[in-house]
Amino acid sequence: MKRLITIAILGLATICMACSFSHEFVVVNESSQPVDVQYRVKESEWRFSPPEVPATLPSSQLKPREHHQWISLAENRYRIDAEYRTVSVRILPGEALLIATLHNYGGSDGKGFPLDRIEVRGVNGVQNFTDSQVLRAFSDVSISLHTLTYR
Repeated sequence: MKRLITIAILGLATICMACSFSHEFVVVNESSQPVDVQYRVKESEWRFSPPEVPATLPSSQLKPREHHQWISLAENRYRIDAEYRTVSVRILPGEALLIATLHNYGGSDGKGFPLDRIEVRGVNGVQNFTDSQVLRAFSDVSISLHTLTYR
């Protein structure tokens, strides 16, 4: 009986782990110049903090269905404005910026998505998305990788 319970628990844990994964929302700079990214976090009852400490990696290392080794940015590479709930980051050409990692996210309706505005400004113009446009601005590269690409 103990053996049967142990097998059942291990089986259930395996099933839960197989269904559990993270969704990475990333801004990619494919232009030839640095771009400025600013995003605003939705209002909440909790004290403000960004959904993720800004982190980058070379965009050539972005692979679908892989765990990425993001490098957290030094505090002098980004600015947080708690009053306006914004995060501002400059990213270099060929760099990818992690905006948010959401676990078991299944919402194309935007519920649970932490941002209500994102702006990417560079030499080729401005991309500005608000409210429901924010989530739609990200393209699904895979089930777990979603990118907004500035060209």
